[in-house]
Order: sequence, then structure tokens, then C-alpha cells
Amino acid sequence: MSDNRCVDDFKAAPTQSRHIPRQTTFERPCTMGANQSRIRKRGENTSFHDAVAGESLDDVETAARSEDASNASMMGAGPARGRNGLTIALDGVGNEIKLGNGSSTKVILKSITGVISAGEMAAIMGPSGAGKTSLLDCISMRKTEGVMAGKILFDGVQPSLDTVKKYTAYVPQIEAFFGGATVYETILFAAMIKLPGTSAADVASKMERIEHVIDQMNLDKCRDTLVGSHIIRGISGGELKRLAVASSLCACNPRAMFLDEPTSGLDSTMAADVIKCLSRLQAEDGRTLLLTIHQPSMHVYQTFNKLILLSGGELTYFGNAGHHPMEFFATQGFTYEAGFNITEFLIDTVSQSSEACTSYYAKSSLCSENIKEVEEIALLKLPMNAVTINNEPGKDSPYAHGPLTELWIMIKFKDGPKWRYAVFWFTRCGLYMILAGLLSLFFYQQDRAPSGILNLNGIAFIACILPSFMAQVHTEEVKMEREVYTREFHDSFYRPGNYVASKIIAELPMTMLASIAFSAILYWCVGFNPSFSAFCFFVLTSFINFTIAQLIGCTISAAIPGEIGPASLLPIIATLNMLVGGFFIRAKTIHDMWKWLYTVSFIQWVWSALMVNEYQGRQFFDHCDSTTGGLDDLVDQLSLPESSVQSLRMFAANQNECDPITGESVLRTFSLESRNRWSSLLYASLSVPVYLFTFYLGVSRVRHEKR
Repeated sequence: MSDNRCVDDFKAAPTQSRHIPRQTTFERPCTMGANQSRIRKRGENTSFHDAVAGESLDDVETAARSEDASNASMMGAGPARGRNGLTIALDGVGNEIKLGNGSSTKVILKSITGVISAGEMAAIMGPSGAGKTSLLDCISMRKTEGVMAGKILFDGVQPSLDTVKKYTAYVPQIEAFFGGATVYETILFAAMIKLPGTSAADVASKMERIEHVIDQMNLDKCRDTLVGSHIIRGISGGELKRLAVASSLCACNPRAMFLDEPTSGLDSTMAADVIKCLSRLQAEDGRTLLLTIHQPSMHVYQTFNKLILLSGGELTYFGNAGHHPMEFFATQGFTYEAGFNITEFLIDTVSQSSEACTSYYAKSSLCSENIKEVEEIALLKLPMNAVTINNEPGKDSPYAHGPLTELWIMIKFKDGPKWRYAVFWFTRCGLYMILAGLLSLFFYQQDRAPSGILNLNGIAFIACILPSFMAQVHTEEVKMEREVYTREFHDSFYRPGNYVASKIIAELPMTMLASIAFSAILYWCVGFNPSFSAFCFFVLTSFINFTIAQLIGCTISAAIPGEIGPASLLPIIATLNMLVGGFFIRAKTIHDMWKWLYTVSFIQWVWSALMVNEYQGRQFFDHCDSTTGGLDDLVDQLSLPESSVQSLRMFAANQNECDPITGESVLRTFSLESRNRWSSLLYASLSVPVYLFTFYLGVSRVRHEKR
């Protein structure tokens, strides 16, 4: 028996259409041979048939079988392909970025040309740094860095960004979801916000679609499990990958899906499970699937219809998958040896001989065929079942609902689950109750003697500045949500303004609850003004103060990129407002360069409102129980010359009647005697629209990802 005893012949099946690859079948495979070198160097006298001699069932027959099954699936799913799949043509796609000093550039992608037919599953492979994710980002129009070159055509036309958002879905390598929601709630929100219609029939249709997608992605067992995060135990990595795909499917019923490393971080079993679900989507719905993958197993590789192999940002192969790449590289002298993973052979080959491989491909007939096919696509010579995208301006809004309906859906389905989340209650209300209890233990039932009044002023100021430091909670939350809302903005889930509005509206009830709880504990334990109306004003002032602090925290996190920046900036802003608040430094003694900050600082207006609420129109006689009129307590806290202390004591001893301490005299100490509590609260409230607007600007204008 000859060396090519493992394969008697190659049978080429007839080509079905311009966009269905030629089929080739291996016959009579033999068992795996001994482990030998994966690559035979150029010049060795070995044919391609010799290279596959001794090939294993998993490595050769499955590759051939996958092509047969893929062809049958694509032929049998003809109507589905016409209904769902997109034909994607790449015409000289390139990308280059400027380096740090801006004087030089680096080429990331160069002249990528080829066609991914409707209904195909195409894989982008290559060594690390080859440009796989960059190419995927260019095709999906998510590339934010560098200068783009060439054209990308969907069904023969150049799509707008809104069109891409509407007809395609992008699944990132790192999935970003709210960890406190279940798998079902996550998919439910995606369907409700992205699929149009709010009638009973529309909702019923959405629910039916949700159940279908859960079944497709094999998520039924974990449907009621929390997604999880770094502080919440949730679903497994494979389930998370499938959830990302399910969310995209329910979001827009996409005609094409782009997936960045869908198997990264998964073991071989989980990876095969994810790819199996994707292959099922391709077979059932005829969607075009394009994914990046580093080094798949043979069982994963055999599901691909087309392979795009990159090295250094250039093509080394763009054609049918299966055994065809091995045949292509065998003609260059890089022949495959039995017993090794085909994808390892391909990656090793292009890594070790990058220039030779890219040069050979550029001069090959395969490259010429790809260029010719792209030219035909550009001239709209498409298969009869291809559906051309509506690309007319103004007729392709990326949003499924109007602003108000969108806002209602977000509040109900996105923010609603947070209310059963224990951490949400603890960080919003529980912490304030604990702090109010601790402060009450230190400042319990202060009298209105001079020393008690000083203590009361201090606790009032602490109540003003505390929320500014507690805003770290909101800073961290928005920082964790940045990946989520950035992805959802890209996919046109909702408008940036509605993200801001829904977040604030969802927080308002908890902010009011926290204000009431904090005030109820602190106010009566410390012994502030016993008037109920004064207490209600204290609650209202606390609510305004909490809201402003929350907006500051959200603004900082939305506007400042990075992980360290927001956490570092918040204490600085809080400290500056605290220093010009009027308590530590009297208003009259603030340096001229900081007086503008005193004027606009919300803390000084909040403190002004609380102080006027406490002291205006009141008189205190608690000091009269002391033989010195409370002077000793005051003297102990003041740095006065001994002669002045003796004079004060002689004056107090000669007084026959005890004069009251008036609230106006306390206010005069801080230059607040002319203030009104309602006008002070109004000036403080003016910070709300200011920080609300800056929060919106941060969310809508600042980019937190560079691709």
C-alpha cells in the first residue's frame, strides 16, 4: 500500500452557487500515526496526500464531514439564509494608528479583501497581535482608534452606523451584565427594550421569543440564577457566554453576529457547547456568524465554513475552512503531519513564516478570486435570495421605542430587580442608618449651653458633609456599569439621556427613604429643634443634599476615565467644598481666591439652611443653671489670655439676671444672621440641574473604551 493509503481520492462536489464553497470529501481515513513534526519545511519532497497519510479520524474525516454537513445545512436552509443572513464583503479594509508622539504610525490591518457569504460561520484566526479583534471591530463599526481604509459592504451597500446597530449584534470577549439580575431578567430586558411594540400581542410575541432563545442557548437550567459579579456568586463562564449570545438574539433578531473570542476562558467542553449553540443558530436561522478565535479544538474548527487567517495585520488565507487551508499551505511547502491539531499547524506556520505566507497569498489565485468576488458584490451581483438593507437616511432609527416608552421599560425591567438586591438596600439606606446611630452615640442629647451649642454646630456640619464622602458608593457603581451602558449604547438599547433619567428616578425613592431614616435617628437623638416642621425641613434638606452628592459621584465616574481617577477625585472635591463650607473657616476670613467657591458650594448653602432652621427666632437658657452662666465650659474650649478670662468671670459673677443666648447671636458667629432657610435650600437645589447635566455629558460624550 502506498504512502497515501489513508486517502484514496478527493471528490469535488458541484458548486451550488457563487457563495456556497466547493465541497471536498476525504474517504477511507486510517488511524492516527505516530506524533511527528507538525510542519515540514519548504523544499522537502512531500505531497499533500502524503501529509495527510496516517491522519486521525478527528483531524481529517471530521474536517471533511464538517464541509459535507455544512454544505447540506446551507443548501437546506436556503430560505432561512435569504431571510436572515447578510453577505459581508471586505474591500481593501485597513487600519493604522498614530503612536505616542504622533510622528509615526503603526499599521494594524492592511488590505483585507474577501467575502463572507450569507449564512456562513466564519472564523478569524491568527497569532496574538495579528489583528483579529481589530478586524472584527472594523467590520462591526466599533473601531474607535486610528484611520480606517477601504470599504465594508453589507449585501452590496455601505451601511450606516445605525443600520449596523439595527441588523447586527456584537458579543464582546468580556461580558458585562448587572450581576443582581437573573438570567431570565437579563434576557427579558433585552427583548423588551430592543424589540418594538408594547401591546398585549407584542408582549406575548416577545415572551415566546425569549423562551425560544433560552431553549436555543440551553439556558433553561440557570434561568432563575443570578448572573453574578465579583461580589455575587452567579452562573458559570460557559453560561455567561451563552447568555451574551441570547441577549443579542433577543435584542434585535440580528442577521449577522460578531463574536470576539466566544470561547476564551472556557475549558474544551464548555467551548464546544458554546460553538454548538452558535452552529445551531446558523443551521436554524441562517444567520451570518463571524467570530475571532485563537486556537480552537478540532471539534470547534469543524463547524466553520470559512477561515480568515491573519499574521501581522495581513492576510495569509481567506477562503473555505475544513481541509482547504492545509491544501493551500501544502502548495507553499508547509505540509501537515499526522497527529496534531490542524489549527496549531496553521498558527505555527504563519507565526514562523509570516512574510512568506503573506507574500504568497497576495500573489495567489485565491487572492485574485476574492478580489473578483468583492467586485461583483460591489456591482450588486448578489444571489436572488439576498435582501438588500434599507439604508435610506431617516428610515432606520436604531431605537425600538420612543423616549418615554423606553424610559418606562428601563425603570421596570432594568432598575426594578435592584430593589430586591440586599447590597442595594445596605449601601443606600443601611449605611446611613448605621452612621446616624454612631453619631447619635457621640452627640446624644446636647443642651444649649455654650459648649452644647458648639457641639450642635459640629454635628450639623457633619450631617452636611457626610453624603459627599458617601457618594463613593455611586462612583463605584457607575464605574462598574460603564462597560454595561457602553455596550448597550453601541447596540442602541436606549438613549444616554434615558440612562441618566432612569438611574435618578430609580434612586429617588431609596434616597428619600435614606433621608427619612437618617434624619429620624440623628435629629431626635441629638436633640435638634423639637418643632415637627423643623424636622420635616431637616429631612427635605437631607434629601436635597443626598441627591446632589449622588449626582456628583455619578458625574465623576462617568466623566473621568480609568479605575483610579474617579476614586481619587471625589475626596478632593468633597474636601474643597468642606473647607469653604463656613464652619472650619469663617466666611469673612476665606481667602479671596476661594470666595467664588464659597458662593457656589452646595455644602455651605445646605449648612446655612440647617443652621437657620435650628437657631432663627429661638432663645436658650440652659446656661443659666451654671453659677458662671456656662462660662467655664466655654472658656475651657477657647484660647484666651488669663486676664481676659478673669474679667469674664467677674462680669458673669456680677450679673443678677441670666440673659438668654439668642439664635441670632449663634448665626452671627458664622455670618448667617441675614440668611433665610428656604432661600438657602433653593440655592443649594440649583446644584441638582447643574450636576444632572454634567452627568449626562459624561455618559454621552466621554468614551471609556479604546478599540
